[in-house]
Amino acid sequence: MPRKKEIPNYTTRRGNNEGTIYQRNDGRWCGQITIGYKADGKPERKTAYGKTRIEVIEKLAKFRCEWDKENIRAVNNTGSKSNFSFKVSNSAESIRDSYICDLILDWAFTFKVSQVGKRAFARYVGQINNHIIPIIGYLKPEEVTTNHIQTLLNEMTIKKSLSVDTANKVRQCLNQFFKYLVEDLEVLCKNPVTKSKIKQNKQVIIECDEDETELADYKALPSEIRLPFLQALEKNEILKPIINTMIFAGLRIGEVLALKWKNIDFVKKCIYVRTATTVLPEVDRLGHIVHNRTVISNTKTSASVRVVPIPDVLFSILKQWQEIRQRLEYIKGNDFTSPKALVFSTNNGNLRTYSGIRSILKRFLKTYGFESYHIHFHMFRHTFATILFEEHVNPKVVQLLMGHKDIETTLAIYNSVSMPNFEDAVTKLDTNYILMIDYSKLNQLQANSHQSV
Repeated sequence: MPRKKEIPNYTTRRGNNEGTIYQRNDGRWCGQITIGYKADGKPERKTAYGKTRIEVIEKLAKFRCEWDKENIRAVNNTGSKSNFSFKVSNSAESIRDSYICDLILDWAFTFKVSQVGKRAFARYVGQINNHIIPIIGYLKPEEVTTNHIQTLLNEMTIKKSLSVDTANKVRQCLNQFFKYLVEDLEVLCKNPVTKSKIKQNKQVIIECDEDETELADYKALPSEIRLPFLQALEKNEILKPIINTMIFAGLRIGEVLALKWKNIDFVKKCIYVRTATTVLPEVDRLGHIVHNRTVISNTKTSASVRVVPIPDVLFSILKQWQEIRQRLEYIKGNDFTSPKALVFSTNNGNLRTYSGIRSILKRFLKTYGFESYHIHFHMFRHTFATILFEEHVNPKVVQLLMGHKDIETTLAIYNSVSMPNFEDAVTKLDTNYILMIDYSKLNQLQANSHQSV
């Protein structure tokens, strides 16, 4: 009588690369797994022993995970794919007998790892482990139907109420994988993803600039706390210049942390946004982050490369911060104010990380009683745009100052602004300076800036 097919818990069913597991005559369990290939092309195997089958499986999984980590580090250190040995067997029969949970990870770590950035690759692995493997991971390629794919997508959009954008990314990942099996390996006759559809959910989702999903009711810093918040900032030497640069110039937190003194022109009173910090995650096959590395890279889009005028209030804050860094330079002997030096570096001259500055913000909010407002860094950039809209600034000017790729993004995110009576803290923003900017001149200024990059 054939055994009923069930979704396994990965403890009873042996999948591809789980290896050979058997019970010895003395009652102990033994397992062996192929984790990769040596330089001479021979398979590299690991052996584990345990009192139970589950114990052996866990040890073999640990072997695989550790091997993954070492090879991921090798790829990141060398920038070469040659040290990365994950590969799908060329045997069509072997592939047909393998399970999706193994094949799709092998595909990702062999091909996608070199095709996309590290952050995008981390999302790929997360999507595979969180959404794909739990639904179809136990199936073999030829067993996967359009119904399986549709069930997976429905699970995301209906049951879990995930965004359509997230579901589309998972569908895209599946489509690329099965297209590879059909067209490149020729182990399948058709792609089961082709006829699948994504049901639109009712939640309105807007893509924001911070590579994260945001709801349409995204809030700026509440007007009733703007004054006390700015007053509290006066007592924090580190956060004061950073947050004020976001509130009065509209820079993203990554753009602020990547600023160098050569990017600030105190004569022309403007900031040249050229770069931004980004976090490069390194992940293993289980989707676990092995290491996070913060680096300075290009801005999010070409539109993000821009020139932003400095209002008088921000000008004085930045000059004050420059004096503080000069004093620190005198004490420590480091070159904190040279053109190539970071404006907001640590006291050792190193690049500040997002997680580090966020920890400082959390302590600040707790100290001064702002925890209940759920304040985060993007809120300050949003405050900048909100103030401009409330002052009836031309939306095209706002778009250029914010570095949005198109006007739709600007209007979609900031289409609902109130007209409160601003506190003195808000009026400190030299709005006349921005309002007097002729749009055509600003547009030309931005164009010249792009040409000089």
